Amino acid sequence: MAECVLNCSIDRCLQGPPIVCADADIIEKGQVEVFGTPTAGNFDLLMVAAGAADGLTQRTADAAAGLPPRPDRWAPLFAIEDCTMDKLAGDDSIAAGAKLWFSVDDNCLTSALANIDNAGVCYACATALEVSNDTADTIRVTFDGRMVVGEAGTG
Repeated sequence: MAECVLNCSIDRCLQGPPIVCADADIIEKGQVEVFGTPTAGNFDLLMVAAGAADGLTQRTADAAAGLPPRPDRWAPLFAIEDCTMDKLAGDDSIAAGAKLWFSVDDNCLTSALANIDNAGVCYACATALEVSNDTADTIRVTFDGRMVVGEAGTG
């Protein structure tokens, strides 16, 4: 999800307060984070990082290497009106308006739980804004990660 593109103004999405990175965390822009325990049947929150951030270990390493350190906290977006996110490779027949799941194991969206391994936890969190009938690995969606339920894949 590192290349997630946000096509919305800040007043057209839901942003939470900045989250301080743990010591070893490295957060990339567009990365999806699960707040809660990613197990089937649980209610969790999914958040998209609005920007990159690093924990103390990485910030120290960057400073020692003479690189400008990234911020120590990141802004979580819980709902986004229009964004482009990674989708499962080969999932190429997605209609506009289709319900999409985020696969924790695959770190991308998919149009069916049957595409995901039985052990994989998925969250229904997006609706396709465009037809996806080619091999592109991204899709424009409306994302909503508030109070989603973990579901097991069935593949």
